Amino acid sequence: MPENLNTEELSLSDLSRKIAEKYISSVLLVDDNISYNSPQTQSSGIAAEKFIDDFAAKNINACLYLWKNENQIDNILKLVRNNDVSILDWKIGIQKQVAEEDMDKDCPDDGERGFYTKELLQRLIDEQPAVPRLLIIYTEEISEVQNYL
Repeated sequence: MPENLNTEELSLSDLSRKIAEKYISSVLLVDDNISYNSPQTQSSGIAAEKFIDDFAAKNINACLYLWKNENQIDNILKLVRNNDVSILDWKIGIQKQVAEEDMDKDCPDDGERGFYTKELLQRLIDEQPAVPRLLIIYTEEISEVQNYL
């Protein structure tokens, strides 16, 4: 149990949060839709400044990596290996205009959604034991990710 935590007064949720704040020092987010504008002017995507500020307030270093193409996979894997928590968007590499027009056309030629995220996951699994402490996939397509895993 971490030092200086009075567990008698904390709910399980609060205790979990306190432990995470004590031991997590770095978070990586990989997404293809990161906005460096102020939250008031952005229309969608991850608000970089807010993301970084929210973690900084908890003394956690936050790193954002803007996905542009599959040539970045090796660099992303290096970052994932060196962060306590890595957050991957399920639909990285999907062009926004295509995704808005037709949700079935937002994937590479193999017809599989989550294609690049699956590739990242597979490479991390293949190189065990060098895996991240915590890997989070965020998506609106929960059942698809559950079926894949």
